[in-house]
Amino acid sequence: MKRVFVFGYYGFGNIGDEVTLKSIIDIIKDTSPYSKIDVLSYNSDLTSKNYKVNGVSRNKYFSIIKSIYQSDVVISGGGTLLQDITSNRSLMYYLLIIIIAKVLRKEVVFFSNGFGPVSNNKKLTRWVCNKVDDIILRDNDSKLAMESLGIHKAIAVTSDITFSLKGMDKKAEEKVAISLRPWKLERNFFDTMIHFVDYLLEKGYKVDLIAMEKESDRKVLNRIHTHFMKNNKVRIISSDQYMELFEAIGTSKFLIGMRLHANIFALINKRPIIALNYDPKVEALAKDFNQICIDIDKGFNMEQLQSSFEWLVKNQKDSIKNIENILKEKKRLLEYNKDVLKKKLK
Repeated sequence: MKRVFVFGYYGFGNIGDEVTLKSIIDIIKDTSPYSKIDVLSYNSDLTSKNYKVNGVSRNKYFSIIKSIYQSDVVISGGGTLLQDITSNRSLMYYLLIIIIAKVLRKEVVFFSNGFGPVSNNKKLTRWVCNKVDDIILRDNDSKLAMESLGIHKAIAVTSDITFSLKGMDKKAEEKVAISLRPWKLERNFFDTMIHFVDYLLEKGYKVDLIAMEKESDRKVLNRIHTHFMKNNKVRIISSDQYMELFEAIGTSKFLIGMRLHANIFALINKRPIIALNYDPKVEALAKDFNQICIDIDKGFNMEQLQSSFEWLVKNQKDSIKNIENILKEKKRLLEYNKDVLKKKLK
């Protein structure tokens, strides 16, 4: 019986990361049904309960080393783990896990990760990544970022692992989903979004405000929702269960979103998007699917948002056909991930 250690940003209540973990576990079980799976998690008990795996606490270092030692394969499980845009501490934490795995002579696989930006500790990041056995990334921009850092290992590009999920077979309602997250959002941003929601209501749409990270996203969305408390056509959707959010997005006609996996949920359900770019991974996704991408840090305003939305409505049918074609390719590319895992878990 093979044993797999999966590490990532799990157990923090972020729906995107939890769905990533679910997708990876499903692929492991499909590939090697009897493999034992250990998962690094901030909330190891909840992770064990939700996914029927062995949760390993992020803060119990002896348990982490023991799990890595007992494993056959160590998987960096999706997400942009190696970056220092949020914190340098996070980068060093994940690099250390990879170093421990290689010291213990374990095979390490990057499993549809994003990468970068890395501004500090470039030499260490380059050295560690060049020790990884298999590098599979989710987008070309991440590959370019790795190569520009001097990482010379063979790099495969497939797609985000959550594209393995199946879309819903439900008709879209006259509804627009909006996903926001905490960031350096100024008053102008919120004023623009409030005006935009007003505009959508005038056009006859309902509006679902999607909290992909239940507590933190809800605080941001409340700044918009408070202006529409008496209007039952505007609601906040927050849940610990991904299917509730997946359905809210899947039954919308369009999504305007910051969160990467909110955008992915829309695309899986063949819903056109306007990606609100705050991070290279969001821009890369929009580019891959030929979707509109607006940089929220560069002159974000109502005129820009409204004209983009009007274009989206006008070109909805063509946009859906385009998404369908690219989505097929994204799913096909994930067969490579499965093939790599099959070889590791023989």
